[in-house]
Amino acid sequence: MKRLLTAAVILALLCSCQAPERQLAENEQPISFKVGYPTNNEKSLLVINSRQVVEAAGGEFQAELCDMSPISIITAMKNLIDDGCAGIVLMPTDESILPQVSELCEEGKIFWSISMRPVFDPRIRKILDDSEYFVGSVMENDETVAYDLMKLLWEHGKKKVVLVSSAKSDPVIVARERGIYRAAEEYGMEIVAGIYNAPNREEVYSAMSDLLVAKPEIDAVFNVGGHFTPLDMIVQAVEEAGRDDEIKLVSIDLDKNIGEYLDKDIVLAMAGGHHRIDTSLSAAMVANAVIEPLTVKGRDKLSYVVPYMLFSSSEELSLFNKFYDDRDGLLFTTDAVKRSLLNGFGDESGPPDFNAIIGEYTIENITRISRGGGAEKSVFD
Repeated sequence: MKRLLTAAVILALLCSCQAPERQLAENEQPISFKVGYPTNNEKSLLVINSRQVVEAAGGEFQAELCDMSPISIITAMKNLIDDGCAGIVLMPTDESILPQVSELCEEGKIFWSISMRPVFDPRIRKILDDSEYFVGSVMENDETVAYDLMKLLWEHGKKKVVLVSSAKSDPVIVARERGIYRAAEEYGMEIVAGIYNAPNREEVYSAMSDLLVAKPEIDAVFNVGGHFTPLDMIVQAVEEAGRDDEIKLVSIDLDKNIGEYLDKDIVLAMAGGHHRIDTSLSAAMVANAVIEPLTVKGRDKLSYVVPYMLFSSSEELSLFNKFYDDRDGLLFTTDAVKRSLLNGFGDESGPPDFNAIIGEYTIENITRISRGGGAEKSVFD
């Protein structure tokens, strides 16, 4: 009995010596969950916009570095689950990994969403639809914009096209090539060659230079984009071949030099601008599922399509960049995230209306805000 009493006294003394519970600062929310994000760049705009949403919901955000190959994504997923993530936002560069991802999340009871990628395989789609923990997906109108860019080349008299792209197995490349080949058939164009999944920038330049010599009939290049988009290497090869007046380019996914290329008229148009809103919505879907799990289980999966912005002038691009520079790379203010994206924070009853928000995300609205036009508060503020 004496030994038991002594142990009890010691325990009481230990408890009395614990530091007092930390008081939360004004407007600070306690961290109640963690959301993970596999990425090859933890400082990217995709990461900072996703982080903002999760932290606004009272969660912690963890970027897990990987090279975005299928095997590295699976390893990153396992690491995030082991680190206690309650949710994960995923950009799958190959849809073949999705059954394994779904299994991992089912076992760990992890809510997850797909960002910036479609799912084509009906068997995989069924696995996701049947999952209690797959929340849904946000993707872009890749097939449509690829078709439109091919049509633009045709309108400028171009018919012999080279494709430059990342891996053909990437779902986003599959979607874009569907649009490309559909337009090629309709307008009598020909895909004369392709450069796929080059290991580095120099290889793209070398392959492009060789093609321009081997196939002098080439009059257009479509930078299909995806995970690896070395547009500057393509432009350099075309310029050094002395064919920049003859060969025209179109491209998907924004590039830091695109304003210069548009001014030179070597690039006719570039589709992009979608990344921030896509990842913000994808992260909000997961955060909402973690906050209110009953809103997810047993219902149809959410699915949203974000239209690309089509930039054809350096002025548009400059105003677009100014919008984000003025906001430190963020699309939404934190107040707007809570009001428009998250369950339980806004004044309106019912789930957030993501389609209405997507409808507001246009070149016209973003450039207007960037110019300071309009007295009304936007959905992003």
